[in-house]
Amino acid sequence: DPAAVMAAAFAHWFTSSERRDIYYNAACSDYLDALDRSKRLAQYGALPKEFLSNLCRLPDGRAYPCVMPPFSRR
Repeated sequence: DPAAVMAAAFAHWFTSSERRDIYYNAACSDYLDALDRSKRLAQYGALPKEFLSNLCRLPDGRAYPCVMPPFSRR
């Protein structure tokens, strides 16, 4: 079942603190680079309501359960 496989992959991804740190740093760097390219001021508004409902979707549009497993936050 592709949805079960994606849910397992999502949960496994979060078990590596090194992977989360690399992703966090890359996401922050990409955000700052995009701000530099656009010459716009940073904005800190709320995400659209549909953001989370669209986050855990397979390419064919089916949803899969993406629940962040417990881990210690920074």
